Amino acid sequence: MQNVSKLYEINATRFDFAQDISHSVDISKEVLLITKTQEEYDLFTSQLSKDDFELFRIDETILKTISGEIGNFEVIVKDSHKDITLRVSQIVWFDAKPSPKERIGVFDPNLSSINEVVKILKDNINSFSYRKFTTYDKTICQYDGRREVICSKCEEVCPTVAITKDDTTKTLTFSQVDCHGCGGCISVCPSGALDYTPTNKESLYEISKFYKETHPLIIPSKMSLNNLNIDLKENILPFSIDGEKFLHEGTLLTLLQISGSQVIFYSDFLSKGTKDAIRILNDIYQKKYQKDAVLIAMNEDELALALKEVSFVENSYFNFNQDGFKKREVFSHRLQKIVGNDDLGVVETGEHIHYAKVEVNQDTCTLCLVCVGACNVGALVADASDNTLRINPSICTACGYCE
Repeated sequence: MQNVSKLYEINATRFDFAQDISHSVDISKEVLLITKTQEEYDLFTSQLSKDDFELFRIDETILKTISGEIGNFEVIVKDSHKDITLRVSQIVWFDAKPSPKERIGVFDPNLSSINEVVKILKDNINSFSYRKFTTYDKTICQYDGRREVICSKCEEVCPTVAITKDDTTKTLTFSQVDCHGCGGCISVCPSGALDYTPTNKESLYEISKFYKETHPLIIPSKMSLNNLNIDLKENILPFSIDGEKFLHEGTLLTLLQISGSQVIFYSDFLSKGTKDAIRILNDIYQKKYQKDAVLIAMNEDELALALKEVSFVENSYFNFNQDGFKKREVFSHRLQKIVGNDDLGVVETGEHIHYAKVEVNQDTCTLCLVCVGACNVGALVADASDNTLRINPSICTACGYCE
């Protein structure tokens, strides 16, 4: 009962800090049908009633581009003399051309069935609801406004068109309606310009306080618990999260140090960023404590084993008021506690999470401080007290913009 009461308090804290605002978009009856054959058109329309939709049909061969979002698509098609723009709310595309990015509101009946697609189209009419899953601070973004393309990891890992980039203007565009809420962009963002609205950095810090002297068991919402037949040993406390991909080295280390325990992550999938973060933390903990930091369980058998193995990590508890600290500042401060005065050797970073060391030639440096102005994460600071240039490599994002 004590754990149940604590879980209610955790949920209340999560709601207090949550920023995942619900939105809706108006959906009209205008539907575009893209086909290759008359047979596909006949099959689809045979499942419709007269007043179901205002249906437009084009052949795939005249399609040029699709832009916009559900409720407000713009489709450009080739005409004999000029391009024509069609504005529709939803799109049905038989045998749609493969795309690395999913777009909400475009449906391929060949991937399910015509009846299922028609049902979804009807359900969406009038109002389509979605949540805002991300916040964006462009002032510390390593892509926005830069002269060269330095970082666009968030756009690379996004499975949909929720994040798109313009390499001409160096700007990111966010389509919240297309966002799945997986959080993959959060874990790979080097500066913390992106945060996760259901459980942001401040929320996770406050929630982590409830896990002191417990073994946190992180469970993403997509993981079904209905058929699990596992007993939880003493001090195991579940930690429910929405997306499985948003956890990074800073959030995980916060939970690790406040709990004073190893953490179990029960998920059948590891995102690129979270996978790198767990590997880095496990390497650090092995060097310091001779234990893994995070125990990964991808199925029921691995979960049962992790629940038996999980243990407290002696002398690993640490906490401080991290309000106002940026993503890498949190990790830097917490890592400093682990290292102390010890020489723990070298830990290699990964493809999606990396740090850098800035070297300054003191003989040629004029203290013009242009590099300080170029660094938007505070890794380079001018100290007016002694007229020196101070460097903090632990929060450097390796953008190279100071060079």
